[in-house]
Amino acid sequence: MEGFYNPRETKVRELLRNFSTQWADDFEKFAKGEIKDALDSLVENKNKIAHSEPSGVGVATVRPWVQAAVKACDYIDTLMGN
Repeated sequence: MEGFYNPRETKVRELLRNFSTQWADDFEKFAKGEIKDALDSLVENKNKIAHSEPSGVGVATVRPWVQAAVKACDYIDTLMGN
């Protein structure tokens, strides 16, 4: 898992594929649309903030992204049988 950072949807899917192609395929279907957009937006804006660039987002914008990320984590937990 070395080098796993900036967890965009594609990187999460690639990580899951290392364990099970079915997990990766199921996650791709689950994350399509809102979840993918939220994960990618979180990473993009985190990087802007980390590099002192204006992100132009506030709590009201970020809150649904975080909620979607939690849904993604819960889904992965379910995939893994927990």
